[in-house]
Amino acid sequence: MTNDVNKAETIKKRNVVFKVGDKVRLSGQDVVGQIVEIEGKKAVVLFGQLKSTVSVSKLEPVSSSQLKNIEKQKTSILSSARSEIRDKQLSFNQEIDVRGMRVDEALQAVIYFIDDAQMIGIRAIRRLASVKDRISSAFIP
Repeated sequence: MTNDVNKAETIKKRNVVFKVGDKVRLSGQDVVGQIVEIEGKKAVVLFGQLKSTVSVSKLEPVSSSQLKNIEKQKTSILSSARSEIRDKQLSFNQEIDVRGMRVDEALQAVIYFIDDAQMIGIRAIRRLASVKDRISSAFIP
């Protein structure tokens, strides 16, 4: 029974005629691309900035309603990411205090701190360490 269903799906795909400019995606994938060239049973598809040569049998057409839904999802993901970054910008402190931490703890804290600073565009940061803490100063610049 499942073989009959798979045969029906492949026949249905073969009946779809693709042309240059069609919006498509690879079977089982979410990324939408645009066909820029067709050569026999192969198509050159532009996925963002990436050109890929793909067998036409692996492509699925994307309807305009599906494309709108995908764009809405992208927009909501981007807005939530922007909101998260904005929250980090507002609550970010440009100093990190590693006094009393072991070297491995301090190193991990500084790594996360620098990652966050780079993500939100902070150019100057300051690390606080005690004078007695020469070991962590040797490992953490």
